[in-house]
Amino acid sequence: MSAQTEVTARSNALRLSSSTKRAVSAAAVFCVTVAALMATDSMYGITYDEPIYTSKATQALEWLRLLIRAPGVAASGEAIDSYWHAKDEHPGFSKLVTAVSGATLGKLVPYNATWRTGTNLLCACCFAGLYLFVAALWGGAAAIYAVSALLLMPRVFAHCHLAALDAPIMSLSLLTVVAAWKASADDDAPTTTRTAWARAALAGTLWGLALGTKLNAFFLPFVVFPWALLFARKHLLKLAVCFGALGPVVFVATWPWLWHSPWARFVEYFQFHFRHDPVSVLYFGKVYALAPWHYALVMSAITLPPATGLLALVGVARVRWLRRDLAGVERTSAVALLLVAWALLVNLGPSCLPSSPKYSGVRLFLPIFPYVAILAAVGFRTVLDAGIQWAARRVDVPQLRPKLTAVLLFCALVGPLAAVAKFTPYHLSYYNLLIGGLPGAARRGMEPTYWGDTYRSASLWLAAHAPEGATVWIEPLGFESTVRYFELGPLRPDLRFSSGPAGFATADFAVTQNKPTEMSELTKRLVATTEPVYADGVDGVPLIYVLRPRAGSP
Repeated sequence: MSAQTEVTARSNALRLSSSTKRAVSAAAVFCVTVAALMATDSMYGITYDEPIYTSKATQALEWLRLLIRAPGVAASGEAIDSYWHAKDEHPGFSKLVTAVSGATLGKLVPYNATWRTGTNLLCACCFAGLYLFVAALWGGAAAIYAVSALLLMPRVFAHCHLAALDAPIMSLSLLTVVAAWKASADDDAPTTTRTAWARAALAGTLWGLALGTKLNAFFLPFVVFPWALLFARKHLLKLAVCFGALGPVVFVATWPWLWHSPWARFVEYFQFHFRHDPVSVLYFGKVYALAPWHYALVMSAITLPPATGLLALVGVARVRWLRRDLAGVERTSAVALLLVAWALLVNLGPSCLPSSPKYSGVRLFLPIFPYVAILAAVGFRTVLDAGIQWAARRVDVPQLRPKLTAVLLFCALVGPLAAVAKFTPYHLSYYNLLIGGLPGAARRGMEPTYWGDTYRSASLWLAAHAPEGATVWIEPLGFESTVRYFELGPLRPDLRFSSGPAGFATADFAVTQNKPTEMSELTKRLVATTEPVYADGVDGVPLIYVLRPRAGSP
């Protein structure tokens, strides 16, 4: 064996060893994340949309059981219309994941969290993919930081638990982009034609699963193909073929509702979203049906932990050196950084359109946050390298890099960790110091809460304190049926529920969350003039009220 051949063999062996270590670490990230999410699923109250999605998942599970028993019957138009009618107008993959995970992993968590394990699994895959992407480009320490930074964004942390579509589409969007990057990467080690096509096929398949989750996925080709046209042109054909062939096939395959009259139903799916009823939002003291274009930008800025936002700005500043990096040894990471920045813009842009729906905190543009975490990881690596260079010139400390890495990780993550701990379980109400925390946000006319997760606290109080046979009035109208799923129903079957103006007059207790756009004049007046018998919140800001609507109540 020649010296050159031996050097090449050793280099490939080292590269393989490094790749194996990253894969093992990513598997550990997956296991730790899914265990942590499942262990904390039950601390959140049921949110507005979860009953809709879980009922659809229940139907999907029944259909899967029918498919096993009688495939022909299950594929018939009559059966599909019965089990897959699209009144919620959302695709099928997330329902299938929720159904299968709920029937298996769901047995390991409390009953009120059974259907949340599907979201937990997809998010764990997201964190593992995030680790692999960052570790390959900016090192293991930056990857650990990226995963931790994303998980410790309080609002993202909450969404990773809920049986809704926002965290799943966030996860599948990132995984699709990471897979497309891997399919376009020019590795130093030779890549066979079969491997190259397999990577592109994985990216196309993941796009199909994202399409089968939420409408946001239709923007992903606008992330991948302009970037590939500029920086990975020789891989463009493979990506185009796999996205074009596999994406639609997987989308249709995972949504049986499209199997009959696919074109008409596909048009109906799009028309539903264009006709979506506006949802009012309180934004700096004014109620909007469609919030201003800058809503997504401002909400992102004031709901990120400050340390994470600061490091993300350092990552953005790396753009100044991109021209130099593209021409040098840093080309691979520079090209990837451009992909991340472009993906962030494409995912954020639609939410800034004047006609786009803007409400419910950050959930409608949740897919931007993995890219923010990557930019923060780039900022982390930049600060770390600069710190090591500065310290090496001034002090002689053994094992300087690992020691400084540990210190920087602690400094960068202690604030976000403290925020998650402080706001438990009300992470959807987190605001950062840029607006003065939750008290500052409330003073400036922002929504303290919005999605119903706070009603669990009131339910527990009522289960312990309400007199036998008491009537509990629930606002907003329609959420009364959801409250029955909390511990209140199983523990206190004697309690009765009501809603609407007529029920308010005869109720013993009234329960409403601190969302001004949903509070009726009755409850606004009651909150303003009476002391609640129970309230729960963070930093002195009430998020949920239990009130007595009539004199002489118990």
